[in-house]
Parts: sequence; C-alpha cells; structure tokens
Amino acid sequence: MGQKNYRIPYAKNKLIAYIIIAVFCYVIHYYVKAQFPISWVNYAAATLLFLLYFLFILRVEKREFAQLPVIGKFLK
Repeated sequence: MGQKNYRIPYAKNKLIAYIIIAVFCYVIHYYVKAQFPISWVNYAAATLLFLLYFLFILRVEKREFAQLPVIGKFLK
C-alpha cells in the first residue's frame, strides 16, 4: 500500500527553490572566498549569506514556524 495508495504531498517547488538558492549562495561565497582568501570579508560574506538564506526560509515558512512553541512567540 504505502505511497502507491496514499501519496505524500511534498512541496517539491519549495524544496527545489531552497536547493537552488543554497547553491546560488555557495557560488557567491566561492567567488568571494577566491577574491579575499583568509580575511574577515570571507567570514562576513558567509555570515551574511547564511542570514539572508535563513530569513528567506523564515519568511516563506512563517506559518509553520509560528506553530512551534518557543519560536512561535517571536513571530506573532
């Protein structure tokens, strides 16, 4: 039976978008790292890209995060 009769409706478009954005962030960081090896710019760029990615996911998944007991307090 399983998925043959009871399909799980995965959000494929969201998952693909998350992967594409993560790869895009990786490529940007790769070029920043090539331009500024072993410097604070490298770490700042990585931190900024991670925060932007996290905020994007938080914005898209706001309803799901709002249902969590601890995180939901900060999103209402």
